[in-house]
Amino acid sequence: MEVRGSAISREIAAVYIKDDSRIEIRIRLPASYPLEDCQVECTSKAGVAEGKCTRWVLQIIQLLATQDGSVVDAILFL
Repeated sequence: MEVRGSAISREIAAVYIKDDSRIEIRIRLPASYPLEDCQVECTSKAGVAEGKCTRWVLQIIQLLATQDGSVVDAILFL
């Protein structure tokens, strides 16, 4: 796993590599976080089905929005 972050763009990118699969998830934190929900997207998904990636993104959004999860929890979720 590789994690990069930028305070200027308020964005975190996490890259997960396992066997022949590679997935990159981006989390954008709005200026009013945690009052406003984060934007989560799957920017790269080599060897991962579209449905699986969509399910992960929705689970991360739910973790951050409703379960009082931290951004670290969201990154470690996968």
